[in-house]
Amino acid sequence: MPQFDARLNERHLADDPIANWREIVRDSFDDPDLAGPGGESARQVLHRAWGALRQILDSDHRLPMVVTHGNLMALVMHSLDAGFGFEGWENLTNPDVYALEDAGQGRLIFRRLWHTASWRR
Repeated sequence: MPQFDARLNERHLADDPIANWREIVRDSFDDPDLAGPGGESARQVLHRAWGALRQILDSDHRLPMVVTHGNLMALVMHSLDAGFGFEGWENLTNPDVYALEDAGQGRLIFRRLWHTASWRR
C-alpha cells in the first residue's frame, strides 16, 4: 500500500530562487553543511532521508519501493559511495531506477537498474 513520507521530499535549496543553485548542489557533495539562504544542507537532507530509509529497511516489507527526487537520491548514494558526487547527480535520468542492496556486515550498496537506451515505448 503506497504511503507518503515527507522525509523523502526533494531538498529545499533556498527560500527564494537563486542564480547559483547548481554551485550549491555541486559544492554540497564536498561540504555537507553548505546551504543556500534559508535552505537545507546536505547533512540535514541526509538526516531526514536516512531516517525514512532506515524505517523502511527495518520493516517487514518484502519488496519495498521508494520514489524520491534527484538531489536527495544523489546525496544518499554519495553517503554510501563518495565516488558518486556531482557528476553522478548530473548523469541521473528522469526517470531513473536504482536498487539499494544489503552487501553484508551492515553495508549497503546501490546498483543502477534503469538504462534509457534500453527503454522502449
